[in-house]
Amino acid sequence: MKMIKKIISFVAFAGLITGFVILVQPYILMWQRSVSNKESIISFESAVECAKAEQKVTTAQAEEKITDAAKDRTEQIIFPELYEEMKMYNERIFEENQTDLRDAFSYTTGKFHFEHYGLTNDMTGYLTIEKMGIRLALYIGANYENLQKGAAVMYNTSAPIGGKNTNCVIAAHRSMGYFGEIEELTPGDIVRLTNFWEELTYRVEKIIVIDPFETDKIRIIPQKDMLTLLTCHPYWDNSKRYIVYCERVNHEEQTHSDDQTDSKTSKTEMTTPRLPDGEQYTTSAEMIHAEHIVRISGIILTVIFLILFIIMFVRSIVTHHRNKRV
Repeated sequence: MKMIKKIISFVAFAGLITGFVILVQPYILMWQRSVSNKESIISFESAVECAKAEQKVTTAQAEEKITDAAKDRTEQIIFPELYEEMKMYNERIFEENQTDLRDAFSYTTGKFHFEHYGLTNDMTGYLTIEKMGIRLALYIGANYENLQKGAAVMYNTSAPIGGKNTNCVIAAHRSMGYFGEIEELTPGDIVRLTNFWEELTYRVEKIIVIDPFETDKIRIIPQKDMLTLLTCHPYWDNSKRYIVYCERVNHEEQTHSDDQTDSKTSKTEMTTPRLPDGEQYTTSAEMIHAEHIVRISGIILTVIFLILFIIMFVRSIVTHHRNKRV
């Protein structure tokens, strides 16, 4: 009988520990990825600073050997070959009408070889979205590994350098804390993309939901300079794709009043195609909120039961020793 009680107690305790780990595991995983993401961004910024410092030294050495009239031509950007490769890539896919474009979560890889430029990985910058409270490392190629680490630029969409006739489509998971709060974004919010060369500023213009196979709705729109965020929808179902269209804004547009911006936008829409329309959808905000409540409540209850179990276990040991002495 005592043996059966011990087995039952052991099973109950193991069940509580297992339940606790299952409930806590997503938060631990999100914390680990958050730390890794911050380290990646710090490493990226360090690599950029080192490259700029080396460029200054090279430029200074070159200026010593040339005339004043030629000094202006020595100014160069860092990783110029990579920039030119990305620029040519953007022009090519636009001319080819992005014939190989497919869903982000088919895990396609990128086509740039960063190791040729002395870079250790295919991280090309990071996203800053204040409304969502994130700075997210950005990689080229929406393969499985990159989507586990952060956000990824879909293959056969524009490289993240901006410019006319571009649409850089950036995908990320929702359930890992990356684009989990994407439904917080509304038209007018700002999304910043920092690459090796500069910070690009985009404004949210429109939000829709599409089917995964509707890749025509994430293609480049002629004359536009765009960034498009893409993730699964609805939360936990993942049968659709949540799309956030963003258009590039320059310094003048950011300092103008809302009325001036609206006027400028309306003029642009008269000469360029409108953003695609999507289907009716329901928000996942309540589902995400409910999941957090359930998990936190489960963690609290599990901790309480564990404490009670430990107290009962200690009391049984103390009682057992007292009975032995008697």
